[in-house]
Order: sequence, then C-alpha cells, then structure tokens
Amino acid sequence: MGSRPNILGLFLWLYYLAISGSKFVASQSNTGAPAVVQGTAYISGTVSVGTTDVDFICATLDWWPPQKSFSPLKIRMGGTLQDNVRYQTVGDQTPCTGFVQNSAGPFGFTQGCLPMARWDALNVFFKEAGARIIFGLNALTGRTVGSDGTATGAWNSTNAESLITYTINKGVDDHLVDKILDPNYLGGESQTFSSLQTILKNSGTSTVAWVGEAGGAYNSGHNHVTNTFVFSFWYLDQLGMAASFDTKTYCRQSLVGGNYGLLNTTTFVPNPDYYSALLFHRLMGRKVLATTFNGTNKVRAYTHCAQRSKGITLLLINLDGNNTAQVGVSISNVIVTQPLNRNSAPLSANSGGIIREEYHLTAANGDLQSQTVLLNGKPLTVDSNRGFLWRNSSLATHECEPFATCNCWSLLYSVCALSQYSGSCL
Repeated sequence: MGSRPNILGLFLWLYYLAISGSKFVASQSNTGAPAVVQGTAYISGTVSVGTTDVDFICATLDWWPPQKSFSPLKIRMGGTLQDNVRYQTVGDQTPCTGFVQNSAGPFGFTQGCLPMARWDALNVFFKEAGARIIFGLNALTGRTVGSDGTATGAWNSTNAESLITYTINKGVDDHLVDKILDPNYLGGESQTFSSLQTILKNSGTSTVAWVGEAGGAYNSGHNHVTNTFVFSFWYLDQLGMAASFDTKTYCRQSLVGGNYGLLNTTTFVPNPDYYSALLFHRLMGRKVLATTFNGTNKVRAYTHCAQRSKGITLLLINLDGNNTAQVGVSISNVIVTQPLNRNSAPLSANSGGIIREEYHLTAANGDLQSQTVLLNGKPLTVDSNRGFLWRNSSLATHECEPFATCNCWSLLYSVCALSQYSGSCL
C-alpha cells in the first residue's frame, strides 16, 4: 500500500525539480531581426535626487561554519495516514478537519483533511529550511480496503491532481526567473524605499538609509539563478532604485558564501553580478538624477552623474526577450557648449556631436542562466596580473542623442561626457 504513494510522491518531487531547473535562452531562430520597441528616457539635470556614499557598493561576509544548517536536506512527508488524506481545493466548501482517532476507521483514524492555508505554510517552512520534499500522495482514494488490508479498485487521482495544480499556480516551486524578469515584481520594492525615505525626512535627525543585507532570495540563494547572469537584472535594478531614493550604501549578501555570493564559493571566480556591480561602481557617479521612462514597462532606466567625467551615465535594463529597445534620451536643464571624446580631449567643431561610450552586458550563448557574462560581445575575465579586463572595452558612438539601443535581455551603461555642463553634475 505504501509503495505506490511513494513513487507518486517522487514523481511530484521530480516535476518540481524539472520546473526549477528550466533554462531561459534568448532564441535567434525566428526569421529576421528582433522586433524593436521605442521609448524615451527623460532625465532631469537640474538637481540630484540623491547622493550615494563613495563606497555605495557593499557586500556582506557571514560567519559560515559547516554546522550552520542542514541544507540541503530531504524531508519525506507522509507515512501510513497519507493514504487517508483529503486535500482542500479552491472552491471546496466541505469542512476541512484533521484526523480523529476512531478504531472503526482505516488505520484507527477517521479521514483527515489538509487545509490549503496549512499547505502554504508548510511550503514556506520547507523553503526557508532549504529542504527538498518527497511528498506521499493519497493513493487509497477511490479504492476499497478489505478486512485483510488488501486494496482493490482504481485510484481516483482527481484530488491529488488538484493539489499539484494549486501548488504550481501558487508558485510554490519558486519561479524566480519569472519574477526577476517581471517589471511589476521589480517595481514593487519602490514603495519600501519610498516609505523609508519619508520616515527619515520627517525624523528630524541625520540618520541615513542603508541596505544592510540583500541577497534577493533567502536560504543562501538559488543555484543556477542567483549566481548567473539573469540575477544582474534584479541586482542592478535594486542598486539603481535604492540610489534614486537617497540610499547611501547597498550591501549585497554576500561577497562569498551560498549561491548568491559575488564570488564562487569554491573557486572564488567572480559570478556575473560581480562584474555588473564593478561597472556600476566605475561608471555611475555619486549624484543621482531623476529619470522616467516612457514607452514600455519592460525597460528600466536609471541615471547618475558620470563617475569619471562631467556628464551622465544612463543605465538601461531590458527585461524583454523578444524586443530590442531603441531608447531616445531627453536631458532637461542642461547646456552643452563643447563636446568631449572618450579620452576627454576636445573634438573639432564638425565632429558631429558628443561621444557616447556604451557598455553592453549580455549572457554567453543567449543563456540567461549562464555564469559567463559578455561585455560588448567578449567574455569578462580576471587576469592574475592586470585584474579585471575592461578598459578600452567600450563602444564609442557619436551623439549622446537621439537614441541608444538596448538589445533583448541585456544591460547597457551609456556614458555621455559633456565638457561645459550647466546642471547638477558639475
């Protein structure tokens, strides 16, 4: 009697693993070039809306003894009474009560019911514990048990199917990649930053805001997600958003440790977020400019004064896997009298405009869950003698305006250096 439920529980568990292990790959198999969506980033150059600390980028380093947790851990949930459980389902009005001891019932108990709220709470607990669950299903539903314990008849799997469907729709499997690429999910955090900013403004103190520990996914992160390219969409959006609400420091959980470290726990080779953060540190200055984007909610935009020159750095995050974004740039309250090239040397009067440096970050082979990140098409590496290989890796293009192009599922830093600049980035 117990063997069949265990096998079905294994199927359920494997189904979860199959979903969580899925890959997101930018497909180029469609004929022709990707579609293009257009939008405009409106940047206010009058006053900065926030100022970060010089060392805005921060990473945590926890004490991490092997005994800290049992994760990863397998938990088998079920036992003999699993065969006599009814799962509450959406719209089910039948009272959902627990087991009651009754010598006349199968196994000495009445049928029990698993409430949906209890199932949700259990899954939250399992996730926080870092456990993988082997869940035994109610394999006696619809069958008749004789006095000798023999079960006859076919299993009615309807109730079990309802539980599986509910679980998947509820997102218990943790569709983390879907959340990362969902602009509504990313934008939902802005209310937290806004509320904290308001509290501090009204406090009458010199207290400032820090993000002291943020890893994006609890329980040491999620392997093949939080240590891959796709997580930079969340991370850079967080850095840009936090800075726009005058947050002074943002500490990433962690420098090394778990699956969300900036460095690989075993080899100490940088994960993609390390490079994303390093470019943010080197290109985005301390002063933050108010930026809004109009055109599609799949493109996120943040602007700082440039780190290395007078001018601005625009960070574009394209969450769309099907459309390239052609982004117009409108900078208000800025007066430019002389353009600069990438080496800060004056251009001739007929040079055709202002040099824009571009740093495009994409995933190797279009695989969002790759641990290799490309800068303008070339893999980023660390050289033992020279450090991070990035200098002279930018693409130089003329004209800060009218637009910048951000490819499907990519990140773009666009640096526009202005010599005589009237605005907040002096």
